[in-house]
Amino acid sequence: MVAKLVTITTANTDTDVIAVPTNKKLKIVGVLITNRNTSDATVEVWDGASATGELKLRVIVGPNESFAFNEVKPEFNTKIVVKSNLANIDVVIDYEEV
Repeated sequence: MVAKLVTITTANTDTDVIAVPTNKKLKIVGVLITNRNTSDATVEVWDGASATGELKLRVIVGPNESFAFNEVKPEFNTKIVVKSNLANIDVVIDYEEV
């Protein structure tokens, strides 16, 4: 398992986490999202760019709160991308090759 931290620095803009290696798939095995804002953040995880990819996960995180989970284990074919309606969101993605 590998963990990757990214910070969403611009609202409503794709932030790449990692590209999927050729002839492989990646599976998310855990996610930790920290909202460093004073209002709710809607955070999305996409397989590929949000304009053309597949939405795999959407979660709302309250102000100045963190949300962790490992129950959902979606697979990715192109790249793992995160996006939020707010900036200043930290996202840790734990993933493995399948």
